[in-house]
Amino acid sequence: MKNDEIEIIFLDYIKNRKEEDIKRALQNQFIEEKENSNDLFENLIESGFLKEANPEEKLSFLKIPELKNIALKLNIEIPELKEEIIETIIMEDVNSDYAEELNFKAYVLTESGKEIIDKNIQTIKNIQKEKCTH
Repeated sequence: MKNDEIEIIFLDYIKNRKEEDIKRALQNQFIEEKENSNDLFENLIESGFLKEANPEEKLSFLKIPELKNIALKLNIEIPELKEEIIETIIMEDVNSDYAEELNFKAYVLTESGKEIIDKNIQTIKNIQKEKCTH
């Protein structure tokens, strides 16, 4: 597999993941493909395909019980669906009483990252299919 294909597959794999999950993926799955896997990750950030999630984006990484705890701290009604809980928290106040729940690093695709995934979706599917058949 060529380096640019590795970067695209890795970008697709790590989109919207916490830093600890990305590091685990680097160690377990991509280390064989590229000598210095941290360079792969850093290159995706420097190239503008990946960025650190902001507080609003980090809310989507939390599980429903964690989101409900934040809603309780903010003393707001708790909707049933995860997306609705996130929207309610954002409308109330995204930065105040729950900084400890967001004390982690996470990364999301930038618009450029989304575009490169969309442009290469067929390549991604083909490579994933190949890996499943081997």
